[in-house]
Amino acid sequence: MNDVKLDFSDVLLVPQETRVESRSQVNLVTTIQGVHGASITGIPILAANMMGVGTIAMCEALGRHKIYTAIEKTVPVSTWLNTGRNTNLSYAFVTVGMQEGELFKLAALKNSGIFSNMKIVVDVANGHMVKFVEFVSRVRDTWPDAFILAGTVCTPEACNKLIIAGADLARVGIGTGAVCTTRMVAGTGYPQLSAIRECSRIEVGPYFDSKKLPIVCDGGCYHPGDFAKAFAAGAQMVMAGSVFAGHAEGGIQPVDGMVEFRGNAALPEPAPDGQTYRSSEGRIVKIPFKGSVNATVEHILGGLRSACSYSNALSLPELAKNAKFIRVNNQLNTVIERYTI
Repeated sequence: MNDVKLDFSDVLLVPQETRVESRSQVNLVTTIQGVHGASITGIPILAANMMGVGTIAMCEALGRHKIYTAIEKTVPVSTWLNTGRNTNLSYAFVTVGMQEGELFKLAALKNSGIFSNMKIVVDVANGHMVKFVEFVSRVRDTWPDAFILAGTVCTPEACNKLIIAGADLARVGIGTGAVCTTRMVAGTGYPQLSAIRECSRIEVGPYFDSKKLPIVCDGGCYHPGDFAKAFAAGAQMVMAGSVFAGHAEGGIQPVDGMVEFRGNAALPEPAPDGQTYRSSEGRIVKIPFKGSVNATVEHILGGLRSACSYSNALSLPELAKNAKFIRVNNQLNTVIERYTI
């Protein structure tokens, strides 16, 4: 308990002697080889499956930069089928929960032929449940050659269970999001930088030839430098919501220059009938309308290339290998800064 755990704002990357003469030399496109056979190639950033973020329009815009989007789980099969005829789904992840009907949804999409390389996010707030681990295994059985993300969790033990069950990446991050209140409401979570470092340094076992736990950092990245720290700490992919919220591609019309940004665990007040047993673990806020997402993407990618150049890295895997952290005492991660990215 006395071991200090750290968030992104608690550390900085230390500049090093570098062979990188220009940020243009840095290649952010990365191939992630899943432990169950499938692989994906692109810039390993994933827009979260949130309202106003995980939309088809966002997927089209980010896909032009080779960035992925997890489409909201409420999108029905009929919309996917219509979309698949006119949209490049190479960078789209299908999001499902853990209800029985989700398996029928995956089966229908599998039989549709609109995906050449299926990518799935299996999404619940607390992935360290026996039932959820069993459900991930059923998703893997339903689509053996898919690339699967599952979570969220925040401990090596939970990550290991998800990987063995069938996930290619375990989603790490409890209470990390800008509009998540789990840490305040439930008093539960884990500082994100330490969670990433600890989970990514453990070997998957058994059966996986001493591979390190493959993880995606889910939440906590509000500035380009946070993305860099996440990759440097060992995340193979970064999932983010707030940085992509508020853009035209999210489909939420601005009112007086502001748009609504809602946490996935946010409940309306009063609580819906039958759900009075739970509290809301997300907030609903108004954020400035940001226009097209392209400028935000270029800002994030530019920051990542810069971080690589300072750490003598020509790629994100090299950043993870070469980066050095130093602990600092400044606190940059304020609520105000979260919403002014």
